[in-house]
Amino acid sequence: MINAETVRRGDAEIIENLLSEQILDAAIEVHRTLGGPGLLENLYEDALFHELRLRNIPALSQVQILVTYKNFKLRDSMRLDILVDSKVILLMPCVLLVYFHLAESLL
Repeated sequence: MINAETVRRGDAEIIENLLSEQILDAAIEVHRTLGGPGLLENLYEDALFHELRLRNIPALSQVQILVTYKNFKLRDSMRLDILVDSKVILLMPCVLLVYFHLAESLL
């Protein structure tokens, strides 16, 4: 049954798909410009963060997240490499592996 909530979910899914496409396009541009693999992870991270900003995609770098377990704050926090539009978490080894897997499958 289609209702207002279903429509909102559909819109959210469309927005998330567009955002994912924009992130992947930015990652491809970084790869084309820097080449790879071969450089240090932090160089790709900095370049991807810069590319997202050039495309006016809201992103934050090196975001600290407190982690709790059953109302107990754990000693160490989690560090996100890049947080895109408060919706997508990018951890650089994963981004690089996904991109290289996609590139290989397209060849």
